Amino acid sequence: MEPQLRRALRLPEVEAATGLRRTQIAEKVKAGTFPRPVRVSERRTVWWADEVASWQHKQTAAADRAQAAKRGP
Repeated sequence: MEPQLRRALRLPEVEAATGLRRTQIAEKVKAGTFPRPVRVSERRTVWWADEVASWQHKQTAAADRAQAAKRGP
């Protein structure tokens, strides 16, 4: 089986996809609550699109659970 190519996102794409700003992303990375970036060259850092998408899915699921808890049984 051939390896799948992973799409890399640069910071502006991550900001657009998540609605977070650079400092918020950095804080979440430091706290371990956001995917860590990957340095692909001396001057280029990227995030893997599938990891950002997974983070988004977890955030949505957590928000859905919180909303359901507010509504009650």
